[in-house]
Amino acid sequence: MSESSASRRQPKAERRANRRDAARHRDRQRRLLRLGGAAIAVALLAVVALILLNQDDASPPTATIAYAELPTEGRFLGEADAPVDFVVYSDFQCPFCQQFDDADLPQIVDTFVASGQVRVEWRPLPIISGAAGIALDSPANESVQAAEAALCAADQDRFWPYSEALFAAQGAENSGVYTDAMLKETAADLEVDADAFNACLDSGAKEAEVLALREDGTVRGVQGTPTFLINEQLVNYTVDGYGRLEAQLTDALAGNLVEN
Repeated sequence: MSESSASRRQPKAERRANRRDAARHRDRQRRLLRLGGAAIAVALLAVVALILLNQDDASPPTATIAYAELPTEGRFLGEADAPVDFVVYSDFQCPFCQQFDDADLPQIVDTFVASGQVRVEWRPLPIISGAAGIALDSPANESVQAAEAALCAADQDRFWPYSEALFAAQGAENSGVYTDAMLKETAADLEVDADAFNACLDSGAKEAEVLALREDGTVRGVQGTPTFLINEQLVNYTVDGYGRLEAQLTDALAGNLVEN
């Protein structure tokens, strides 16, 4: 007798019971599969979270410069008699200038400035607002306004922390970040003498200096920011960042010609 024949001869109630049992078994299997899949998904998420957490832990902290421990004079940072001069042409609205300030300058300071080998000088080259057709003498030219404010801070030997604060506040180009109110508030946060700073900024006393330094950079062949002079040799910023600058500064210290 075949198995199918025997099944057909089972009472209806028994067949229904068997079908119910089989259905319950399938339901249990599906639930187990779903639970197993969920457990695997949770485990995978946990692994991913641990990987990301470990990556975060391995990431170097944001570098800061201990300006109080270094000789500063206005726009200059480092020993006056350092054998290598490193000039930085910069615009506070320039994202690559911010990248240099955040990632590369602290390493240059740690390796070369703190040891007395290199002296850094900042020079304004406001170009971002001008590229948008905003006149250099317009109050809406944030590149010029921020540079003027930085020079007002330099009068009180607070240029370097002020510069760092301006880069930290950087937003989209010509978006109204560097207003007079913001520039004054930033100075106040750094405990710069407010009366002297505000009078300097309101008077426009630094505009001529900013534009003269900009013109000098243009004459030297500076076309973008950031751009550098290493002992008067023009050097462009590249994706290699600090690695390339380290090699160039090392060459300059050895008395070798620095290649752009």
